[in-house]
Amino acid sequence: MPFISTKLDKVMLWFKQHIWECLLAGTILLSFGLFLIAFDDYGASYDEPLFYEYADRMVDAYKKMAFGENIDSLLDFYDLPFYGPAYLIIGRLAIGGIRLVFPGLEIYNAWHTVNFATFLLGGILVYWLTRRIASKPASFIAACLFLTQPLLWGHGVMNPKDGPFMTAFLAALVTGLKMVDAFNHPGTVQRTRDDSKPGWRGGWKAATVTALVVGGILFADRVFGNFLFKPVLQSLFEFVAAPTSDAWRVPIILKLFPISGAIPLADYFSKAVKILNLVELIILLGIGLAGLIIIFRKSHPYTHWLLLAGITSGLAMAIRVLGPAAAGLVLLYAIIVKTKKLWNLVLGYVGISSVVTYAAWPFLWDSPVSSLVESIRVMASFPWNGSIRFEGNNFLPNELPFYYLPKLLTVQLTLPLILCALVGTLVLVNRIRKKEANWVSKAVLLVWFWALLLVVMILRPNLYDNFRQLLFIVPPLFAMAGASIDEIARWVKQPAVRAGMVALGLLPGIIAGFWLHPYEYVYYNTLVGWTGSVERRYETDYWGTTMCEAGKFVSSRTSKASLVVLNDEILSRLFERCSTQALDIRLDPGETLKITPEFAVFLSRFDHDQTYYQELESLLAIQRGKTIFAVVKGNP
Repeated sequence: MPFISTKLDKVMLWFKQHIWECLLAGTILLSFGLFLIAFDDYGASYDEPLFYEYADRMVDAYKKMAFGENIDSLLDFYDLPFYGPAYLIIGRLAIGGIRLVFPGLEIYNAWHTVNFATFLLGGILVYWLTRRIASKPASFIAACLFLTQPLLWGHGVMNPKDGPFMTAFLAALVTGLKMVDAFNHPGTVQRTRDDSKPGWRGGWKAATVTALVVGGILFADRVFGNFLFKPVLQSLFEFVAAPTSDAWRVPIILKLFPISGAIPLADYFSKAVKILNLVELIILLGIGLAGLIIIFRKSHPYTHWLLLAGITSGLAMAIRVLGPAAAGLVLLYAIIVKTKKLWNLVLGYVGISSVVTYAAWPFLWDSPVSSLVESIRVMASFPWNGSIRFEGNNFLPNELPFYYLPKLLTVQLTLPLILCALVGTLVLVNRIRKKEANWVSKAVLLVWFWALLLVVMILRPNLYDNFRQLLFIVPPLFAMAGASIDEIARWVKQPAVRAGMVALGLLPGIIAGFWLHPYEYVYYNTLVGWTGSVERRYETDYWGTTMCEAGKFVSSRTSKASLVVLNDEILSRLFERCSTQALDIRLDPGETLKITPEFAVFLSRFDHDQTYYQELESLLAIQRGKTIFAVVKGNP
């Protein structure tokens, strides 16, 4: 069968050409499978309950916006409106689809699935980022290093803000750099058959002008309170409300508008305005979608990348106010490589990013500039009143030593990654010095990590919960590691030795991940004696994910409504989520209730497990090695 043989040859050739991409896809599927097997083990984190309620509010904000209703009540929700909700909105929509297929899926497990899928997307993006400066094998190994970091894996499950922002930042950089390359190497675009006909060109121009005019009118009407069509509706309702009894139009009006005398006419008018706003929005979305389709079909390839890069950049900004840093790195790259049509790129990129940010962040809808400035001001020095355990001492967020971030990076990422990244830095500096091919990409990666690290060390912003807020500066370390792997491969030729070195590089993260499960994010490497030996010298389960295991344990020890004391309302919610018994849960922040509970549950953070209810014995210490994360106390 020559035909089948030819097809098989083509398939085999494709696999040979994309073997590393196929291996990466297999690794991603394996990682997702491992997560699905164990996802019931994971507890929820401290920030999750409020963040997921915020997600529901933001979805409701779009529903209200569609009908032209006020959303101020939805924005009155602690300090969360200062956080961009783009990821939460997308995640909530994804969960809606997932629960249609799996209606019994618990909401936290559903969110953990979406969070982890976002983390896996980050692994794919690390591969494509590293491909800019390294070979396919080295890029694959870099992606595997990313996927086997216990710290990142743990945050990838139960962190709905810092992990997704890291992935969004990555996406903005990968697509942005590709956009600049496309501008500098646009290629050729063949005209379609329709484009070759003058009549069609004229028709498209007329349709475009008409759509822009209609869209502009409808947009202005929505923005300025229906100033155009609301008076028309008002006149129509006045016409309907007071016809003369013998008018010929009465039967027709009552047939079209069956108005009940029991319902005030104002209610009908209010509903009509809502329908008007919905119709206007549908038409505007239709015009926008049609425009995007036309642009993708008829524009140059660099325009496609401009749209994609602008959208990803805008979404990154609508997740966290640090998102513009990604756009800044992209524009720095564009300037250094002397991009053709630079101003077209800048205006288009910034314009699309701004529109997407505005559309994806309801907090900005009323006053875009002032609201954004307020968000930046709050996030720049986020108020947090707790203390941070670092090197055995307690620090306030604004009193941390200048080396806080580099020290944590060094001890919370696997040692093979740290060593490869340091070697990779030297390799990239040498290549930049020699102005080798694609040296600007290498420079941008170094600026991404080292410049931002230096800024944090100098400015010393408020940090807490280790460095989770700065996870977005970690990805270039994997690209640097990829560069060092290529350099090592030049010196080590034997395949068996190479394979052994790769295994040694990945095993620390894999072994630690299995040992720490489901507390992978509480990872410390051998430089501080591994997680099992840090004891109370560093932060451990600062997000209270151990409350799930504690809830399961207490439920297994009682069959009645036992009295259980915790010292934090949100921790009690995390505890209750995994409890299978109807327990009498009380909050007692400082032993003020003067009661004797059957169980008392405390984190080791702030030494609460040692401070409160000292007369009760420890029934369960949730720990790894000598490091205790949480304690369940009670009478044996």
